[in-house]
Amino acid sequence: MYVSKHGTVAGGPPELVRRLLCQGASSYTLRSRHAEPRQGLGRKARVLAVVHGWMPSLAAGSERMMQHLLDALPRTEFEVAVLSFGIGGDHQDGEYYEYDGIPVFVGFGVPFPPDIIITHHGFAARVVQDICQEWPDARVVSVYHNDRYNIPEIQDLKAELEVFNTEWVKDSINHDSDSLTVHPPLDYDRHRVETTGGAVTLVNLQENKGVHLFARLANRFPDVPFLGVMGTHGTQEPILAPNALIHPVTQDMREVWRQTRVVLMPSEYESYGMVAAEACVNGIPVIANPTPGLVECLDYAGIFVPRDDTDGYERVLRLLLTDPEKYREHSKLAELRGLELRSQTEIELSRFVERMRGLV
Repeated sequence: MYVSKHGTVAGGPPELVRRLLCQGASSYTLRSRHAEPRQGLGRKARVLAVVHGWMPSLAAGSERMMQHLLDALPRTEFEVAVLSFGIGGDHQDGEYYEYDGIPVFVGFGVPFPPDIIITHHGFAARVVQDICQEWPDARVVSVYHNDRYNIPEIQDLKAELEVFNTEWVKDSINHDSDSLTVHPPLDYDRHRVETTGGAVTLVNLQENKGVHLFARLANRFPDVPFLGVMGTHGTQEPILAPNALIHPVTQDMREVWRQTRVVLMPSEYESYGMVAAEACVNGIPVIANPTPGLVECLDYAGIFVPRDDTDGYERVLRLLLTDPEKYREHSKLAELRGLELRSQTEIELSRFVERMRGLV
């Protein structure tokens, strides 16, 4: 059963109901949190990640984080699969494929009775409400990537475990259930390169990320190469400047780091800022707007300038590009932060696995 956007109560075949829930309808019945999270299965636990879209077509930060969480689960203890609604991709309902060794089922039909459902974002949270009516014994894990979108719908799941991507998001939402903070995992080796380049780089050419500031700076530094990397979400605005190269969407950011000397992150909103963490792996200084997420990510390694201060960005950037000693100083701080974040990833993923064991 579901409640339409106009308040009408209706029902239908499960896959139809779930499609409507994904599109914005509300579940007529909400699940309740289990008083006892542990299920005592005595076998491998079946884990189903329920998501609105999946890789390779949809590969934003939240999908990458979810993939890392799934990859961390020992396959001797957990059987893992993904149910993707196919949003943002080319796969059709009923299609099956594998991505990095994980089976992906496309559509709204649940492929097996799940013991644990892990989900994120509002699209999937509404659908999971209905799935839990069919499999009420399933435990739910909710992942929060920000404090802005569909938060009440995710909270309505009353998950046995809530995972927050930062301490500041957890504090902002004021959770009232069992929770764990797992910062977006840093795959250190996946981003490490032997040499970096000379470009000033912005990743994801949209207004929220600061593409217009990027364009202004490119005009102020006509002899410096600027690199704009197309993103997978948001309206992209590739700039036209003689010294600006536009890089297509890539699944291998090492191509970008080999060309980069400084990263710009003048984002209006950034719940964490994975690009900043990845830049630190290679000792690439990051000039960033001091959002709570970027401050938590970069800490002492960040060079923070408000996004509306173009002159401030120009001063800092000119210093980094012309003073080798200052550049080395900030590069070393970034590299140290990258090592800290690698260690943080190992510790937090280990904690996550332990908490997942506690659900079965």
